Amino acid sequence: MSADKVDPANDKKLVHVTGEAKTDALVVDNDFGVSSPALRLVRTEVIYQWVEDKKSETKQKVGGGEETTTTYTYDKKWVDEPVNSSEFKKPDGHKNEGELLATGNADFNAEKVTLGAFDVPEKFVKEMGSPIARSVTDADLATLPADLKEGTQIKDGAFYFGANP
Repeated sequence: MSADKVDPANDKKLVHVTGEAKTDALVVDNDFGVSSPALRLVRTEVIYQWVEDKKSETKQKVGGGEETTTTYTYDKKWVDEPVNSSEFKKPDGHKNEGELLATGNADFNAEKVTLGAFDVPEKFVKEMGSPIARSVTDADLATLPADLKEGTQIKDGAFYFGANP
């Protein structure tokens, strides 16, 4: 069926249409003052932390029984939640500091999305495709609220809040 015209005879019926979803509105993240001409804007926060990896290997002992050896390794990684390094097997030299911002992760959707003559409900907009990375710019940095702007840098197309990117 064509998406160009709504047929009243199909009211309350399941219809299948294809086409390009569009909006004339900007999607805005008011916490960061970032906007984009898009259907959706997704904000993801990550933090650079020590992460513990635990590997255990069990071998059969000569004469019977088993022996398990556990190896712990530590690497710094970008993660979506702070890691409690005090629970590491070997916490010395692997102390995590810092926390995520209070704003957290968030999704923002365009207010009016259409597919041809059809209005697309927000619940469907949320499920449309995978997000495409949008790099932040110096113009975005300039519009950051004052409480976030001090000490903020742009690193690899993202806001960086910290002393050492």
